[in-house]
Amino acid sequence: MRFDAIIQHWLQTTQPSGNTNLKRAQSLIRNGDFLVNGESCCDPKHQVLTLAETITTAVNTSGPTPSLSYTRFARATTINPPPTFFYLMNKPRNCVSARTDKSLPTVFNHVPQAYHHPDLSNIGRLDLHTTGTLLFTTDGGILSLLLFPTSKVYKVYRVTLTTPLPDDAEVSVAKGMLLVDDNTQLSPATLHRNPTNPLTCAITVHEGVFHQIKRMMKQLGSEVAALHRERFGEFTVEGLEEGEMRPMTEKEVTR
Repeated sequence: MRFDAIIQHWLQTTQPSGNTNLKRAQSLIRNGDFLVNGESCCDPKHQVLTLAETITTAVNTSGPTPSLSYTRFARATTINPPPTFFYLMNKPRNCVSARTDKSLPTVFNHVPQAYHHPDLSNIGRLDLHTTGTLLFTTDGGILSLLLFPTSKVYKVYRVTLTTPLPDDAEVSVAKGMLLVDDNTQLSPATLHRNPTNPLTCAITVHEGVFHQIKRMMKQLGSEVAALHRERFGEFTVEGLEEGEMRPMTEKEVTR
């Protein structure tokens, strides 16, 4: 969640009759009035991991008048961020992974009214016709962490093909393919064939390159007939029908 949104919420909670707008929160942050995990942070746009980081306001009482300081302080008050929400959806076909679209239905058309929140965002995207595991959260810090390439959050896709893959497909994928259409170098991935059906396979990646699976399969000499994301990290949509959505459990959020 953005630092300025957390501080604005804190102002609204502690000073309901005062100036609690976003600009004041940003000004206080730039002044160095708050610490994140004990360190000064003057960037209002900083994405705070509300599940892991502690925010405090530090008051230095050693001078002639109380003043805020991030180098020496006698008293620190912990700031409680607003609650965050996490959901899992089995994304249905024929909708885009966005809040709004000019011509197509979106995943937010399938978000139950009880789950709607102005800060709710989908974590990453699935293509128009791709189904499967799609995460949602109101916590921008967690969203950024899960999508950052160095986090290496693995995604597993079940792929239905139009023609069988060549014999060396696993080796090509494992080495890290160079997509020839735009010279994008992919990281090594893992491909598992279905021994009973040559037209289906599973592929595990940790990147989010545009149309990555479809482009990989095309370069290997086949086409994707259907694509389903079975897993995002440790999360699956087992038990959810297409278009269904549920809150994550406390155990899932902790993980």
